[in-house]
Amino acid sequence: MKLAMEIPKSMLPRLAPLTDIDFALAHEVLNDAKYAEFFLDQSSKKRYVILDNGFHEKGHPLTPPELVEAAKRINASVVIAPDKLGHHLEGIEWFKELKAILPKQFDIGAVLCGTSPAERADFFMKVGRYAKLLCFPFREPRYEWFCDLLEKIPTYQHWPPRLHLLGVNELWELKAFRDKFEELGIAEKRTSVDTGKAVKWGLAGKRLDTLDSLRGGGLLTEPAKPPTETQWSTIHYNTALLRKYL
Repeated sequence: MKLAMEIPKSMLPRLAPLTDIDFALAHEVLNDAKYAEFFLDQSSKKRYVILDNGFHEKGHPLTPPELVEAAKRINASVVIAPDKLGHHLEGIEWFKELKAILPKQFDIGAVLCGTSPAERADFFMKVGRYAKLLCFPFREPRYEWFCDLLEKIPTYQHWPPRLHLLGVNELWELKAFRDKFEELGIAEKRTSVDTGKAVKWGLAGKRLDTLDSLRGGGLLTEPAKPPTETQWSTIHYNTALLRKYL
């Protein structure tokens, strides 16, 4: 899997080169010109830049018109349509709304949602043929969801060109997805994950392989003061460790 990281603004120049692709938050793009300039520069270097709709951070997604404006400011590679966990019909309508107004130079992504295997299969069948990126949401039993889809969707239905994990739950889950993708013949270059865990726990002085669980630790925020060399070293260690599971 390709690695993207959620990175505090002050740490972007140093940590972005450690990643394969970029993950930008749409609300930050609209609110911070320097943040937007950084990702526009990444796009100019032909980096693959995912524009996230901000649901996880804000508790609600940005609207389709806001996402289009943010995409234009950074020349994003793909824009994740608005989503709301457990509301698959609303997600389908938001996807259609964004698709109708998104300029052709931008690809569109979707976040799998639904309260049952049948609802998620319905969502997949209605947006999967149009989505260039299918995302699996954080804080859901998404590996089970993925396996459910394998049972529900017709064998002739192709997966979107790219599959993406929104966040990291636990290291075992990364390995499970990696192994399943390999079993299905889904190329590594078509799969990716974003996470702030390497940075968050590194700033706390914790190596990922010493933790009983990667959960907890609070939100990833801008550090109050520049990281120490020990913190930088731990972040680099955590990033390298993650790659063993990708």
